[in-house]
Order: sequence, then C-alpha cells, then structure tokens
Amino acid sequence: MATASQANAQEAPREQVVVLIDLDQNGKIVVHPKKFWVHKSENDEVEWVCLRKHNHESDPCFTVDFSKNNGSPFSKSTFKNDRARSGLPVVGAGPTEFEYTVTVGTETLDPGGGVKG
Repeated sequence: MATASQANAQEAPREQVVVLIDLDQNGKIVVHPKKFWVHKSENDEVEWVCLRKHNHESDPCFTVDFSKNNGSPFSKSTFKNDRARSGLPVVGAGPTEFEYTVTVGTETLDPGGGVKG
C-alpha cells in the first residue's frame, strides 16, 4: 500500500511544459513552442510564461482561452497572466490536438497543443 507521500509524488506533475509568450518587433504575438504536447500518463502540465518587459503585477500579461472547437484538455478553459499553470489533463490520452487563443492587448494568436498517452 502506498503512503500518503508516495501517492502525492505519483500525482504531482512530472514536468512543466513551458510555453513562452512574447511580442515580436511588430507587436505580434509569438509563442514557443508553436504547439505544446503534454503526456497524461506522466502527469505533465503546461505553464505559460510571459517574456514581455512590463510590470507583471499591475499590467495583465495575456489570456489563454480554450473555448474554440473541441474545448479544453484541462479542467479550466481560461488562464491569465504570467506563469499560469494548466493543471493535469482531464481528457483521454490521445493523441488529441486542441486549439487555443492567446490574447495580448488587442492582438490574438491561435496556436495549438495536445495530449498524448
């Protein structure tokens, strides 16, 4: 039988899949990687990180929204501001791809992501 600490270690995310959000010299949104992948079996989760040079406490960084097409692979569909974390995937272990929209000010970008086994 697993102890409480062993169970918590098994449920904790194995890896943060980091998606960097920035603006290019023309003010257009850039994300890297262009498409993220998390592994459900390995308890991965996404962390969106703002690279813009601004005050992260008083100036909203970005919004990530999974309300397009087939919805969100996570329990929430909207994530806001620097270092937003997705939590564990709540969909079947695909591979399944999802579209999402990143908004910074009035600019938007529709990158993708997905969940693997």
